[in-house]
Amino acid sequence: MKMNRQKKKDVEPYKHAIEECIEKGILADYLKRKGSEVVNMLTAEYDYETDIEVQRGEAYDEGREEGKLEGKLEERILQKIYMKQNLQLLRFQNC
Repeated sequence: MKMNRQKKKDVEPYKHAIEECIEKGILADYLKRKGSEVVNMLTAEYDYETDIEVQRGEAYDEGREEGKLEGKLEERILQKIYMKQNLQLLRFQNC
C-alpha cells in the first residue's frame, strides 16, 4: 500500500517517538510487536458524527436483543401459568 507524502510526513513523528520509547525501555516489548498498529491508531481520522452513529446503532441492537429475551421469558411464564390453570381445571372437572 502506497502512502502519500503528507501521510508519510504525519507518521514520522510517531515512528520517532516509538523508536525513542523502545530505546529507553518504555513499553519496549509491546512497541516492538505492535508499533505499526500504534502508528495506525494515532494517524487514523476520527469522525465524531460517525462515532456517535456507531454507538447509537450498537445501543439499538443491544436493546432489540434484550427485548427479544424479555419477550421469550414472558412467553415461557405465560405458558406455565396457562398449563397450571389447565391442570387445575382438569382436577376440578374430575372431582
